[in-house]
Amino acid sequence: LALLRTTTFRLAIVQAGIVLLFVAALLIYVYVATIGQLNADSDILAEQEYVALERAYGEGGIRRLNQEVVERAARQGPLLYVLAEGNGTVITGDFQQLPAVPAGDAIQHLDFDFERVDETGAEQRGRARGQVGRLLNGPILLVARDLGDSALISGSITRALWTVALLG
Repeated sequence: LALLRTTTFRLAIVQAGIVLLFVAALLIYVYVATIGQLNADSDILAEQEYVALERAYGEGGIRRLNQEVVERAARQGPLLYVLAEGNGTVITGDFQQLPAVPAGDAIQHLDFDFERVDETGAEQRGRARGQVGRLLNGPILLVARDLGDSALISGSITRALWTVALLG
């Protein structure tokens, strides 16, 4: 018990606490920065696709937009597309219904869970992040990025950080 009352022991405890605080802050920063960057990349990609499709709609109307959405949805890449009528009825795309119908003319950013059938006919579940909005004269366009790869990366980072935190 005499050891606990010494100045040397108290300074060692304070120093260990400060180091632990810095390690925890560093781990939190790495996690937030990585997840934030993955989400920002998804947002930028979805926004670029949305703008390109909006431009196609402006140049060729609903037929051109429909053709573009059909072609892009058929690629089976990380991007997901839905074109719907103003009332929310899906015309074409990766889903049978919209995850959210936008209120007004503003573009909404959203995260949602989805189910779709892949090229082999198997049902695929996942999480996506993107934007949905109404175009001029009413049709609704959704462009989102499948977060499958990003979810795997963030899961790996989370497990690694927990391992470091528990062992440290």
